[in-house]
Amino acid sequence: MHGFITKHHEKVTGVISAFDRIIFKGHLAFRHPAAVEEFIAHRGLLLKDFKDFVKQRSREIQAHAKTMAENAGRPYRYFEHKFRKEEEAHRIAARDGITKGLICAAPFL
Repeated sequence: MHGFITKHHEKVTGVISAFDRIIFKGHLAFRHPAAVEEFIAHRGLLLKDFKDFVKQRSREIQAHAKTMAENAGRPYRYFEHKFRKEEEAHRIAARDGITKGLICAAPFL
């Protein structure tokens, strides 16, 4: 980012900074049965295998998040209840003195 700003400084009028790499919730937009069928067919899956496919992808995502947290020396936490995640991210960042990078990794609720 800083390289881009340095290179194009004459065209940059301002910079906005915010949490930009936090995934709070993930979902696939299956609004109708045909969308699910298309998704499954595109991946060469059988309908009977879809549940196992989704469970395996979920395990892979969680394992990746745990690895990222470990590599960054940051916590991986499972939250038992719903709450304001941005406020929790600010609290953890302030507590640990984090000003950039990964604050905490957590699975979807």
